[in-house]
Amino acid sequence: MCKECDKISSDLNALQLTVNELRNDLNQISNSALLIGKHPILAISDYSDVAEFDASTGWADFEGKWNGWALCNGVLYTNPTDSTEKVQSPDLTDKIQVGSTDKTVGDISGSLVPTGATGKQLTKIVYVIKVYDASQS
Repeated sequence: MCKECDKISSDLNALQLTVNELRNDLNQISNSALLIGKHPILAISDYSDVAEFDASTGWADFEGKWNGWALCNGVLYTNPTDSTEKVQSPDLTDKIQVGSTDKTVGDISGSLVPTGATGKQLTKIVYVIKVYDASQS
């Protein structure tokens, strides 16, 4: 085999390894994603992201990067591009994220009312669900 053919073969093998790694990463993400049907749910906390959602309608700004997403507030959303598709969002308005470990760290008790915490110590977590793919509309 010529040197150029060896290089091409080597490049193809490296590319196949990369594809396999990406496929494994995608499978791990898919297996760990929280979904309702085909609709992913995310927790967001960045203020600029949270600010894109309208608390009265639940929908994100239709011109923003969260177009197609809505708050998980128990509302039955209708896909504006397909009125036959309806998505029931879970009501996660009073839920917080809690990590999981095999180590015991003690009981969790108390209140969600701030007790002197400031700045980034308190972060508002908002759960959102992708109702439709806005890039397809």
